[in-house]
Amino acid sequence: NQSFSCLDDINSANFNGSVLSASYFVSNKVALTAGVGFNCNGKRTYSYGDDDTKESVKVTGTNEYMVTVGANYLLRPGSRLQPIIGGSLMYGFVNKNFEKTNDQTSMDADFNHKAPSSTFGVICNVGVEFFLCKAVSISAIADLALTTTINKTKVNDWDEQKSTINSKQTQFATGKFGGDIGINFYF
Repeated sequence: NQSFSCLDDINSANFNGSVLSASYFVSNKVALTAGVGFNCNGKRTYSYGDDDTKESVKVTGTNEYMVTVGANYLLRPGSRLQPIIGGSLMYGFVNKNFEKTNDQTSMDADFNHKAPSSTFGVICNVGVEFFLCKAVSISAIADLALTTTINKTKVNDWDEQKSTINSKQTQFATGKFGGDIGINFYF
């Protein structure tokens, strides 16, 4: 149950965590970008009977994933201080506080409860990059995003199986993906 809170990004409504990203320059002014981030936490709890046989396994946890693809345009390529504008598409998946129990003694006691949500969005970026030397820079980028999130509830019990959409939410806001401050290394 260890955590490294100093590595967390600014909390976001769509994804809580840091994203690893890469850029490939197709010209001096245009870079294709991709990013991926994930947080997967799970806990297994075992219960045993009087004769030390395993009776059930309970799994709880949270899974979060985010993927982005896009492009950036450099306004002053080759300069030490470069303004950047760009855009990207994103997909995020969050399944918070899921719970699954597999009972070894009776199939009637098995259940699987989860509440997944999927987010699709378009992100516009504006920022600045400052080169410390030829291959290392620091950058700060702000975002403006339009996202749609679909929240569901899925229940799979021995006596009940259902999947319902609880809500759909559309957001148009800045800072939904945290303050992007980065250290960049060029190869």
